Order: sequence, then C-alpha cells, then structure tokens
Amino acid sequence: MRIAAFFALVAVMLAGTAFAGDSGNGCKLQGTWYGDAPDFSRWIANYHGAGANEGTSDLEFINPILPPGTSLSSARGVWAKSGPSTFDYTLIYFLSDAGGNIILAIRDSGVKTLTDCNTMEITNCTNYVDPETLEPYPGPCVPSTATARRVLLQEPSEP
Repeated sequence: MRIAAFFALVAVMLAGTAFAGDSGNGCKLQGTWYGDAPDFSRWIANYHGAGANEGTSDLEFINPILPPGTSLSSARGVWAKSGPSTFDYTLIYFLSDAGGNIILAIRDSGVKTLTDCNTMEITNCTNYVDPETLEPYPGPCVPSTATARRVLLQEPSEP
C-alpha cells in the first residue's frame, strides 16, 4: 500500500512539473526575439510573463512592405503555453493612412514552437478585422510562416 501511495505521489509531482512552466525542452518564451516573415517584414518582439504559462507581447515591425501613404502600428498581444514547447498567441495592430486615420485592424493568431532555446518557428493566420469591434471581416484568414531567433547577451566589443 505504501509503495502504491509513493508512486501515486511521484506521478502527481511529475504531472505538476509538466504544467508548471517547463517548456519540455527547458526553454521559456520570455525574452527579446527578432524575426522575419517572407515577403512582408522583419520585426523585434518582447515576450513578458510572471511565469512560463502565459503573458503579453510587444512587437515592432521594421520596414514592412505597405501600400504607399500608409503606416503600420506596433503590435500588442497575449500568449499562453499550449504544449511542451508550443505557445498559442494573438496579436493586434493597425494600418493607418497618411493622415493617421485607421484604415484597418489586423489580428494574427497562431502557434509559436521553440525548436530549441534560441529558435522559434511560427505558423499563423491573419484576419482583417473591424477597427471598432475587432470582429473579423468575411473571408478566410491568410496563413503564413516565419522564423525568429532570441536576442542573446553579448560581451562588449573592444574599442
């Protein structure tokens, strides 16, 4: 009886560890990442969270390919751990005209997979949404993939 209780306790402790923030490969999403999506943009993103299971993100686009006379806001969003090394996420950002009027709101939702502690593969679907309600306009989402790398601490260079 004691042996069965011991093994039950060990099983509970191991299950708790699996959901307590270890991403399976020992890596966490939090940190600063840079990446690129083919034919659109490069970006730099920060992922925040008090634990490893959920948090917020800030993403800044670098020279996105846009229609003339328009600009793109930075993106803000949320993420949540969905598997051993995967994280579901949603980002919202806005396209504006030259006068600063919002033309369109954009919502990206997808999955970020840490293939190792410093490499992320991203699959997502982009929906164009109403800027007032954030409800999607009719039509399918636009799928895409991207890759990102973690920004690592570097020693200062010699002068």
